[in-house]
Amino acid sequence: MSKIFRTLAILAAFALLTTVSAAEYTEEEDVLVLGDNNLEDALKEFEFILVEFYAPWCGHCKKLAPEYAKAAQALKKEGSVARLAKVDATVEKKSGEKYGVKGFPTLKFFIKGEPIAYEGGRTEKDIVSWIKKKTLPSTSEAATSEDLAKAIKDNEVLVVFFGGKDHENYAAFESASKKFDDAVFFYTSNADLRTEHKVPEGTDIVLFKKFDEGRNELAGSWDAAKLTEFVDAHRFPLVLPFDQKGAQRIFGDSIPTVFLMILDNEAGQRAKAVFNEAAAKLKGKIQFAFADIKDGGLGPRLAEFLGVTSAQTPAVNIATVYFHNL
Repeated sequence: MSKIFRTLAILAAFALLTTVSAAEYTEEEDVLVLGDNNLEDALKEFEFILVEFYAPWCGHCKKLAPEYAKAAQALKKEGSVARLAKVDATVEKKSGEKYGVKGFPTLKFFIKGEPIAYEGGRTEKDIVSWIKKKTLPSTSEAATSEDLAKAIKDNEVLVVFFGGKDHENYAAFESASKKFDDAVFFYTSNADLRTEHKVPEGTDIVLFKKFDEGRNELAGSWDAAKLTEFVDAHRFPLVLPFDQKGAQRIFGDSIPTVFLMILDNEAGQRAKAVFNEAAAKLKGKIQFAFADIKDGGLGPRLAEFLGVTSAQTPAVNIATVYFHNL
């Protein structure tokens, strides 16, 4: 009997050790509270985790807090594999610096430890919907010519992998596909489609788009990082219209941008043509964007921010600013 008790004691001690070896986290309303000492542990433990880098004094952070908590509770109730976390970046400064936090709140979604920008809304419904999209299958199959033709027609930006699920690069393709909200990803193992769309040998990726040159090809070998870089370089027009999507792209990532402010008149159109030529010559070096100062959208707000009046158009300004400052 004593041997049995000794065995049980050993097993109990082992169980205790395995329990305490797992990282333990403080939670507030089902939101993980992380910092410099345990953020990296959480990123390794959870395959999908949305992290809010916040400042206690930030008004936008305070407004987001209840919606963020409700989203965390809803996802946990549904048994989602994704978790929500928050980091006070005014205290946990190493974490903020490591992930390039420059304004508050900054939300980053981590997939197996790799961060992407959160581009969803700020309500419980928006957050839950965005995360579900990221955790569900993010690629579709084009089995026939009709499937692919419809996908090209229906989507502003479509990335096609000319290879099947059994291809050695499919995992990298799927991984990259989860990083984009504004691009759709299809794959196909139908060799006839490669011929139909004149895809060269040695090229597996083609990006179809409804602007600029219409398509881009990624030749040679690639991995998830190289595919992500390729898609990011070609998924936006050479000259961005300054609408909500363009503003989020420019200001959300604090991209230095040359702005052209115009009126919808002959002078504005001439300036835009010259602006497009300059953008083509400087592609990849700096972002170009234009706005009509009287478009009824974000144009007037941008003009006010840049200090441009109608009488001064067409006008060119260069700026690097944060979205929440506009």
